[in-house]
Amino acid sequence: IVANEKTFQIGSGRQIRGFVEVSMVAQKLIQISLDLSAEGIFNCGSGVPLSVLYFVEVERFILER
Repeated sequence: IVANEKTFQIGSGRQIRGFVEVSMVAQKLIQISLDLSAEGIFNCGSGVPLSVLYFVEVERFILER
């Protein structure tokens, strides 16, 4: 990134994540902040485990259409 490279390696891509749209995270943050009884840690994952590699491949497919 520093050298203005178009790609970079961050791992094997086999890491599993629960990707969530930013708008959904923002909506949950607002909902939690307005709930006076809310306290503790909140998990805002999708509940759908995807590998980073699969996510990138799907996004690339969508962008190249």
